[in-house]
Amino acid sequence: EGVFAIVALLLALRAAGVEAVPLVTTSAVITAVVGLSLQDTLGNLFAGLALQAQRPFELGEWIQIDREGTQLGRVIEMNWRATKVLTGDNQELSVPNSQLARAPILNLSRPGGALRRVLDVLAPHDYPTRQVCAVIERALVGAKGVLTLPPPSVITHAFIDQGIRYRVQFYIEDYAQREQIEATVRDRVWYAMRRAAIPIAR
Repeated sequence: EGVFAIVALLLALRAAGVEAVPLVTTSAVITAVVGLSLQDTLGNLFAGLALQAQRPFELGEWIQIDREGTQLGRVIEMNWRATKVLTGDNQELSVPNSQLARAPILNLSRPGGALRRVLDVLAPHDYPTRQVCAVIERALVGAKGVLTLPPPSVITHAFIDQGIRYRVQFYIEDYAQREQIEATVRDRVWYAMRRAAIPIAR
């Protein structure tokens, strides 16, 4: 019915002496220009609405929006055009919603609870692996910010020319303090190995 109405209108305009083709052409050009100029704005708007509906993150949560982990921060603002995150360097990163909607979003604050962290320690070949693992495990007991459940663990990870690599795995709850907690763990491991007379391999 809509098509017949448009055809009837064009015929009526032509009968009245009005050339409808230039009118339609001009209207189409204007519509195309306006549409192109608003493409990014509308894309960000609809992407923002989609993000609001899906809720892949909330204000205050930590997210990673690239596979390499270079764009990572805490969400501080969400609006119709962009989402702002505060990076670990205390810099504000504004990401257009259309770009964010296409990105693989890793929410580091969900589902909550324990977040796994991994460190590697290199010790010489001369020391029994069970002894080294036991020394490192004892160093993690009582470390500030390290959860007791799941418990920390140490495994013999690899034999390389420089020594034996031990993988230290532990869990934290406060992602914002991850660097400080990891620094505390490194300090405690160093002191524990020093007391046990086990050098860190070079």
